[in-house]
Amino acid sequence: MGKRRNKKNTKQNITPTPLQAVNINLPENMSMEEMQHMIACAIIEAEEIKAQKEEEQQKIAKEEWHRKIGYKKYDNIFLQFFNFIKSLKNILFLPKKDIKGDRASTAFLKSLLSTFFRGMKCITLFFGILLILYLPIQRIIGVINHFPGLTYIVFVLHAFLFLISSSLFRMLEVEIDNIKDRSYLFGLFTSVTSFISIIIAIIAIVKSA
Repeated sequence: MGKRRNKKNTKQNITPTPLQAVNINLPENMSMEEMQHMIACAIIEAEEIKAQKEEEQQKIAKEEWHRKIGYKKYDNIFLQFFNFIKSLKNILFLPKKDIKGDRASTAFLKSLLSTFFRGMKCITLFFGILLILYLPIQRIIGVINHFPGLTYIVFVLHAFLFLISSSLFRMLEVEIDNIKDRSYLFGLFTSVTSFISIIIAIIAIVKSA
């Protein structure tokens, strides 16, 4: 019985008290708008300090990583090349205790995404140029006798879409290296793999049909 009473008492003590409104007395010469402006400035300053600390931590982690693998920057191309080979050897035989964080997985995902966007950039650029040059080349080599102007306009419009897509994929390729939010990077990788899976499934359905 004593234990049950103690449990009931603890449950009653755990129940949160209802929140009460807090009245803030502002100075006589300060308006509510000025107080809101001060709070907004304080929040912005806190975010800037947080971002600066994160940047400093990343810089320290990068310097520590370069120290572990023996990476250094040289003005001489040959010295820089030999240092790169040395760093690569150290990475291959890096002790387990020195492997920290998710640097390798992040770099691997970035390389995969960059390769995908680079490939899509080249493919769309190729088809864009092909659509622009296809009919003129066919006319020059004598495959077609007359030049279909209306068809060529349609080809050019489609080529314009391919060239815009190529520019977009080029921007995505550049932006991948600037991504610092790892959760966003993993989400983007998941979206790309889902998109590729959908395309493969559509191709398989069309072929089977």
